[in-house]
Amino acid sequence: MSDIEDVRQKVVLSEYLLPTPQVLALQERVTKWVWGGLTGGIMTGLPRCGKTSAIEWISSQIKTRSGQSIPLFPAEAMQRTQMTDRKFWLGMLLSLRYPLPKRSTAIEDMSRIINIMSEASLKNDESRVILSIDEAQRLTKFEYDLLIDLHNHLYASGIRLFVLQVGTSELAERRQLLNEPEFAHIKGRFFGDSVKFLSPQSKEDIRAVLSLYDDKSIWGGRWSATYACLRETGWADTKLRSFAQEFYQMYRTYITPIGFSQWPISYLAAAIHILLLDLLPNHDDDTDRLDLVETAIKGTSIYDADPEAL
Repeated sequence: MSDIEDVRQKVVLSEYLLPTPQVLALQERVTKWVWGGLTGGIMTGLPRCGKTSAIEWISSQIKTRSGQSIPLFPAEAMQRTQMTDRKFWLGMLLSLRYPLPKRSTAIEDMSRIINIMSEASLKNDESRVILSIDEAQRLTKFEYDLLIDLHNHLYASGIRLFVLQVGTSELAERRQLLNEPEFAHIKGRFFGDSVKFLSPQSKEDIRAVLSLYDDKSIWGGRWSATYACLRETGWADTKLRSFAQEFYQMYRTYITPIGFSQWPISYLAAAIHILLLDLLPNHDDDTDRLDLVETAIKGTSIYDADPEAL
């Protein structure tokens, strides 16, 4: 497969990450938290707004002040009817893609995680690591106490752990409920600051996302995704960002009236894929652009989505 086909295939399979302005702002915010000595913070946002992809992007971008990488371990809070310490540590090992032991104790499982993070911390002179926990609104007080144990053991070995909790608005509401003295150790350790992660809301936001498909540097330096998908069509010289007005018009006319205060990035990306891969290659360049964008958006099923459920 040629390089240009590789680029197109990334779009087909959605095997790419985009540094949108919101993602870059998150990277800057988390970096400031880590540099400032916080031990934990929370990131909240609507489902399908791109939180998980954003974490995946920044996982390779967070650096120390001297430019050394800070390893980021992605994990997910499990939803169990009855949580034990061993189930918690095994769930974390599973999230870290570590081979699960057939027989072990909770202490042995926690020791494995400590060893994994200790080894990773050698990648920078400050011995820093980050643990991100998706669906963190599921965490219980019992699980927070286990995370404190992990933090304390690492700290005793000179390793600085930062915990980034990722979740829905329920996680932000929990922060407001932790003012009782019995929760002070949890709030102080893991709720140091918060950031709300948003999907595109303005014409400028939408144009910024579309422009990333026109940017060669995002796709390896030789070909943009737009050109890779449209090179053999009448749209070969088109820049995807030129559709910003049509996308924004559809957003204001049809999407916000059904209850969306922002355009969940997963739906926007899906509409872009349909436009690039299915519609533009099969329509002449004099086809009504607004009709094409409307057809692309309808193909994402956003009109059938319940904003209250997202």
